Amino acid sequence: VSNILRGDEILKNVRLDTRVKGGMFLQDLMGLLGEKEPLKGYASFKGFFKGTLDDPVAELTAVMKDGHIYGVDTEGVRCRISYRDGLMRFYDGKVRAYNGKASVEVLINLPQVTHYTLKVQAENLDSRGLIGLIGWDPGLPPGKVSGSLITDSGTFQPLVDFNYHSAGTVPAEIPKLIGRIDEVKGRFNLKDNRIMFSRLNISSAYSAANARGVVDLRAGTLDFETVLSTTNMGEIIDDEALSGTGVFSGKLRGMVDSPSLAGRVDLCRVSYKGVALGCLKAQLQYSPGYLLIGKLEGKKDLMRYVLRGSISNDTRELFVFDRPLFDMTFTFSGLPLDALSPHGLPEGIKGTASGSGVLKGYTGELYSKGNLEVSSLSYSALKAAYINTGFNYRDGWFNLKDFQMKSGNSSLRGDFRVSEAGKFSGRGIMLSISARDFMEDFPLGVKVVGAADFGGDVKSPEGFFNGDILVSEGNTRKGFRKEGAISIKLDNGMLSLNSGLFNERLVVSAEARMDRELPWRANISIKEGRYEKILGLFVRDLPDDTLLYLKGTASAGGNRGRVKGFLRLENMKLVMYGNTFVNTDEIKLSFDGPDVTIDALQLKAGPAQLGISGGFGLDSGYNLTLYGSSYLGPLKSFLPSVEYLRGYSEFVLEVEGAWKFPVMNGGISLQDVSVGVKGLDERITSMNGYAYIDNNRLVLEDLSFRFASGSVKLKGVGEVRGFGIKGYHFGGKVQNVILRRGRDIELEVSGDLSLVERNETPSLIGDLRIIRAMFKKNIGWKDWIIQSPVVKTKTFNNDFIGGIELNVNLYGDKDIYIRNNIVDSTARVDLVLTGTVGEPNLIGRIALNGGKVYFRNNEFTVIKASADFTDPTRIHPFFDIKAETRVKGYNIRLSLQGYQDMFDLSLTSDPVLDEVDILSLLTVGKLGEQLRGIEGGIGAAEAASFLAGSLQETVEERIRNLTGFDRFQVEPYVSESTGEVGPKITVSKRLLSDRLYVTYTTSLGEITQQFLRLEFLVNKNVSLVGEREEDGTLGADIKFHFNFR
Repeated sequence: VSNILRGDEILKNVRLDTRVKGGMFLQDLMGLLGEKEPLKGYASFKGFFKGTLDDPVAELTAVMKDGHIYGVDTEGVRCRISYRDGLMRFYDGKVRAYNGKASVEVLINLPQVTHYTLKVQAENLDSRGLIGLIGWDPGLPPGKVSGSLITDSGTFQPLVDFNYHSAGTVPAEIPKLIGRIDEVKGRFNLKDNRIMFSRLNISSAYSAANARGVVDLRAGTLDFETVLSTTNMGEIIDDEALSGTGVFSGKLRGMVDSPSLAGRVDLCRVSYKGVALGCLKAQLQYSPGYLLIGKLEGKKDLMRYVLRGSISNDTRELFVFDRPLFDMTFTFSGLPLDALSPHGLPEGIKGTASGSGVLKGYTGELYSKGNLEVSSLSYSALKAAYINTGFNYRDGWFNLKDFQMKSGNSSLRGDFRVSEAGKFSGRGIMLSISARDFMEDFPLGVKVVGAADFGGDVKSPEGFFNGDILVSEGNTRKGFRKEGAISIKLDNGMLSLNSGLFNERLVVSAEARMDRELPWRANISIKEGRYEKILGLFVRDLPDDTLLYLKGTASAGGNRGRVKGFLRLENMKLVMYGNTFVNTDEIKLSFDGPDVTIDALQLKAGPAQLGISGGFGLDSGYNLTLYGSSYLGPLKSFLPSVEYLRGYSEFVLEVEGAWKFPVMNGGISLQDVSVGVKGLDERITSMNGYAYIDNNRLVLEDLSFRFASGSVKLKGVGEVRGFGIKGYHFGGKVQNVILRRGRDIELEVSGDLSLVERNETPSLIGDLRIIRAMFKKNIGWKDWIIQSPVVKTKTFNNDFIGGIELNVNLYGDKDIYIRNNIVDSTARVDLVLTGTVGEPNLIGRIALNGGKVYFRNNEFTVIKASADFTDPTRIHPFFDIKAETRVKGYNIRLSLQGYQDMFDLSLTSDPVLDEVDILSLLTVGKLGEQLRGIEGGIGAAEAASFLAGSLQETVEERIRNLTGFDRFQVEPYVSESTGEVGPKITVSKRLLSDRLYVTYTTSLGEITQQFLRLEFLVNKNVSLVGEREEDGTLGADIKFHFNFR
């Protein structure tokens, strides 16, 4: 064609309208066009050409197999091709490549290619085949990729969106961490040999990472900001023993084949080999084979720990530490020991550990050194122990240096070695054991002190212990004396024990074989002698006359599952509280496994005797019968709430069944019993009565006793539950019981009372009538004004008595007297006693029946006076007092209303005077205008009186007690002639069986002024009054008293 068609004119004028069909290699086409674009492969086509030779138009359909388009190896391509105006376009392209498919569109500017466009939409392409497109292999396992690729420039600078899914099969050469990746999504742009990720999301079964950054293909470096989160730390660290959730934020930088990672990690719910470590945070720097921990801080509940240092590894594989080398320091506190039970510590051990140290070396060659403290350690009988020790670990041995353990008064000190193989050793171990630290019911004053050596292993231990048995003087922890020795030896599987107590009178020997069955035998020889020291260990406050004589033997033996033995006492003599108890026959006890049988036990003390038969078992409980008659005095040592006990009883009691809730039957009678109980001022005397128990139903048929000069009779029922009484109701009569509080308050009462249990709380309910009462306690009314009084109630040492709830009516209207420095009157009482015995309260009213009230050394006649108790939480009465008197021809009325800490006091007169004149009249008997400017003296005197209130009233009360006066009062007065302040003394005394009341007042100074008043009570409504005033004048009155209702 080229030989026939020549010249530009021919090219312009020759028109084409040709259909074509054929095939050609794309690389030949690019060669004809003088281009070197990466297009290869044989393509068959069909279509047409139109236009002129210099401006042709073409439309073709092409099919290609095994081609190569811009770096993509295709298995097959089907597309349409067009050419117009110098633009070649491949469109509607369907491509099969890398076991997937894609749609492709290509635009090329011809004849000189200065710009082209490539668009690819791919689906499920093999990931390994696409690695060459970007020129960087991140090492992902084989998988499928979907996404899009667009490049629109003169060079290949694609913008790629992709979504990678792992195929699930991971070749052995791929690192484990990379092999766990399930999905990668992102967007990147390839330009100038730099892959710029604007978005990169990586996820696995438990973890996800978000990143953005750059990979420089020419320099072989990368630089990413990343955030990694995981719900299973073991997936990241490649350790199934590690678990937890966490977040890492930081930077990934460095060479592509060995990047470094630095940032912050926050983890929670972390555990390692089952040990919960809580939450932690740390600053980390990582590169393959090396991890630097700047500071790792963790906490769980009260546990805290801090870790610093590095972990290195010979392997350069990412996040793999198959042979780690540690160089760490650590501190920790608040570690609960029970959390370590699954890892070798005995089950049931409790306590809190803290410490610090270093950890160095390879995993199999670790070395550690530091200090350890354990507080609140408990295990089995060990309670509240404390441990402090230095430690080091090397070559499988734990060495405890300067080990010290304390529990109460017990201690253990020395150096120990323990190996992972179960071997151990210790030399010169100092041991001090106080029995009470391990057995709460054991005597307070018993200790074992000595030294021990031991060694061997768990299967064949050996060692010895030699020590002294110490007993405290007077049942205290101080002043210990040696009462015996003990020797224990473990050798060749045999454990032997020998001990002698109380000057070798009590000798114990025992031996056991340390095998699976643990057979053992023990013998005790009780030589004849005194053994009250043993009794003194168990019982507090023994009387001085206590003696205990014993002679007998005991023997026991068995194995791990069984024990059998006996106790024989040929002689037993107990002297206590003047009573002598002796055995009437040999005492025989035997035990077989958990069952104890009392073959014979009979004691006698003069006419009293005690017998016990039957037995008891750990599984079966009680099967005992107790009978006899006994003096009660010796029982006081076993009753901590009882201060005094005397009397005699006869009883028979059967106890059968479970330990906590046995069934009881029997009866007891009491004769002439006297009891002093802590918390009660009065003793119970002359107690006599009878009670019986029928299948745990307690019936108190009759109980009478004397108490506080009166008598009490009780009856009632209750239920014996365990060894206590529940659901009880004891009721009875109280006659002429005198209740006293100090010397100033005394009540004689009679009535009905009941002690019942309500909601597991004892309650005392009933009605008490006041037969007579006397209240002589002075009232510090001056202190009321200066400071608020605090009402303190009596507390009881006895918890049971102090906790009894009260609901008792207390009433009376005869022979109730109030005679003190404020009031002289009889009263009516209508109260309810509430609260508890330890903290009682009052609800109700106390009202006066006339009488006298004293104010500023003046005697007022009571018109009305009452105290109302309405506060259910405290004793806080409301007073309402109205009284009157006559001074110098003036009728003066006093009114007081309110509480002790807040009340109103007013004074009025007839004829009318202001309160200053009334106060002057009451103080010095003159009006203010008659005093000629000496009111200041009155004020100073009153102030002095108030400021000295408490001290003055104390002195006045002591003088009254010494002289026998019913009233003794010192108050200030102002001299009418000189205006000087001086003291004035008033004394009063009842005579002639309280029918004559004499009051005498005198001033102390250069000029004395005297006042005398006599009042004779003709009957309760009429009295005769005679007076001698300070100026010597005499006067007389007849007083009549009327009650209006």
